[in-house]
Amino acid sequence: MKDTWTSQLVFLQEEYYIEAAMPDWPQQYTANKAKYATVPAALRSFEKLAEIAQYLNKDYLATTLSQGLEMLANGQAAHFPMQAHRIGVIDTNYPDKIKDIGSFAQPGNDPNNAGVTVWMPTGWFINKQSAKIDACKKWIDFLLSEEAWNVFTSVQKPGGPPVIKGLKLPANAIPGILDTQQYFDSGKYKPALEFSSPIKGPNLEQLCIEVISGRMTPLDAAKAYDQDVQKQAVLLNIPGW
Repeated sequence: MKDTWTSQLVFLQEEYYIEAAMPDWPQQYTANKAKYATVPAALRSFEKLAEIAQYLNKDYLATTLSQGLEMLANGQAAHFPMQAHRIGVIDTNYPDKIKDIGSFAQPGNDPNNAGVTVWMPTGWFINKQSAKIDACKKWIDFLLSEEAWNVFTSVQKPGGPPVIKGLKLPANAIPGILDTQQYFDSGKYKPALEFSSPIKGPNLEQLCIEVISGRMTPLDAAKAYDQDVQKQAVLLNIPGW
């Protein structure tokens, strides 16, 4: 957590399970009708942070992302709650260890409904003032085609499954990345909340660290985060706040 943003991963990856319990959570959250402190499935996002604390390396507050990946590659760590595409760093820096690294969804309460929270890929957009809109559309059609995907994956190892219907990871993809395809094939995925709602509090990283380090209870952190997001919602002039 030396790179403080990494403290959020367990919290953010819980989104799949929140929506499994409350499908309209993003809408209710955005409308100020559902809170992390009052929705049990959402509160689990903070509770899990407290539960993993006993398993962390003693110097976790001083450990960087790069050091964490190195520990994982060299067998000095068993698990790393992290976005799967970071496995590509291990492939680059420790290629002889890459076959030792796998990935699986953050566990939920139901072992028969394990799923992943997904960070969406870069988007492609056309300026509506362009004089070449039709040509741009043809280019984007090509970018989304199987032919383009095959060209891309022939020179670049993908960091995750494509979110394009009909396309999949190639068989020679990085093993730990290939592990994630099963969740896409079975529909066991949801986009991270930041892709479904414009509201994310600026102090989340710090609150997650407070919970992990035992300086704040999950419920107190949830209440504090509910207050934190309100400031941003008001700033963005979101209805209901």
